[in-house]
Amino acid sequence: MEIQMSSESERFIASQLAEGQFRSADEVIEYALSRLRKRDSRNAAEETTRPQESSVPAAITRIKELRKGITKPPGMTLKEMISAGRS
Repeated sequence: MEIQMSSESERFIASQLAEGQFRSADEVIEYALSRLRKRDSRNAAEETTRPQESSVPAAITRIKELRKGITKPPGMTLKEMISAGRS
């Protein structure tokens, strides 16, 4: 397989080889592809586990639903709650 890449990418590969991180340009590319595969599989897993909200109004509605029943303790100010949350 023959690929074309930018001179910036070629310089980056050369720098990785010069640093001794890899033995060949093939290793650099294989490593980059393995990282890309991992990222894609992580993203696919996240997409299946979290609900997708496609609009701002839907997100606002979801936040309001999650906040139901959450109130501050009686007699406590917002400033005191923030301070307690930081400690």
